[in-house]
Amino acid sequence: MASSANQPRGGKPRGSEFVFARLRYESGDWDYNPKVAANVLDSIVLVVVPDYNADGNEALAAQARSRGAQNGPEMVGTRPNAQGINLNRDYVRAETPESKGSLAMFNLERDLRLAGMGFGTSSVGELGCVVNAFDNVASGAASFTLRPISITDGDPTGVPDSIEVLYGNSAFFVENENFGNGTAATLAADTKYGFKRGDLAVMTDGGATCRLIQITDDTSPDKSVLAFGTGNYTDYYDGTNKPVRWNSASASMPLIGAGNLYDLGPSPRRDVWSIDPATSTLGFINRMSTVDVNQFFGVAEGVVGMKAQYGYDADADKKITDAEWTKVQPVDWTKVRAVRVALLIRSRDFEKPPSASDAESPKYRLSAPPTWSGSATSPFVMKNVDGTADSDVIGSPNNWRYYRYRVYEKVIPLRNVIWGQP
Repeated sequence: MASSANQPRGGKPRGSEFVFARLRYESGDWDYNPKVAANVLDSIVLVVVPDYNADGNEALAAQARSRGAQNGPEMVGTRPNAQGINLNRDYVRAETPESKGSLAMFNLERDLRLAGMGFGTSSVGELGCVVNAFDNVASGAASFTLRPISITDGDPTGVPDSIEVLYGNSAFFVENENFGNGTAATLAADTKYGFKRGDLAVMTDGGATCRLIQITDDTSPDKSVLAFGTGNYTDYYDGTNKPVRWNSASASMPLIGAGNLYDLGPSPRRDVWSIDPATSTLGFINRMSTVDVNQFFGVAEGVVGMKAQYGYDADADKKITDAEWTKVQPVDWTKVRAVRVALLIRSRDFEKPPSASDAESPKYRLSAPPTWSGSATSPFVMKNVDGTADSDVIGSPNNWRYYRYRVYEKVIPLRNVIWGQP
């Protein structure tokens, strides 16, 4: 998938003109190379925003003032949008819905594209198993479910959805190794190379019994033996001696004698994405953080809604039809091929009625909530700006209807699962 956003500053039409010419070319509308164009469209999804700053392009101003170094025309679009903000310079303060939405979706999409890294080849019986884990830093059980993503449906309680994303970060291409001779502290892999001291790995019995371990020794002359002890170890990556975090001497863990071993690398992520209702901020908590497993990292403000659905390939035809988008927890996680997500962004500016005497006919008022592709079954639930139930007070700054919104929506393929499954 590729995207192109053009004319963040008004008065520069060449970007839009080029992208329309490119679309004609890709669609085979030009005779000189239709075969190449058809091949391109067979292998890519191209998303185009021809006019990113529609306000600025509509608000014409004298060229001499807006574009002094430009050779005509007499009237050109303005650089800022209707709020007086230059969209091409708004990626630090992120004051506009366009910038907030772009930043929010960029960060969320990056995480979702990594989902399943390190265990995408897991079998039907393994994906969805509860991974027994104990975190010595957080001093407690830290079990989790082995699945690339998990959507918590907010519809029943009228709140935004949340999404949990799990992925590893090993730099070595060693995803799935068979092992045997498993004990409480050692195992014998078919080959141990690629599993390094400090790596986390998921042991399974090939089915629903799963356990998280941390490799503490890979130096045995035996090419198969890996250890996951409970004392200090020398980390492969920085060479320091440190206490083990994920192997417990006291917690009860299942003993798995043989099965599969999945390498998650030294710093896997289990990010829980959600919206902080107090600040309307999209962010995440990394439940495997080395600093604080409960710390919320804000990414973008002004995000008031998030919706997500699984793309579940129920008929195994390797395609997701409209009927196959769902929030229902999958029975077979190997058939989850994609996730569809939508973010609802609200502008900061209250669109006031023209006067106090004309409060019942304001110049801007939404008649219905914003929509997304899944609105038929999972619509955005709109509330007052302060988070209370919708009261629809005419002319009130607390009324959501007097603000502008943007919906940022994407379908994100779970490539690590797609590549790892038949």
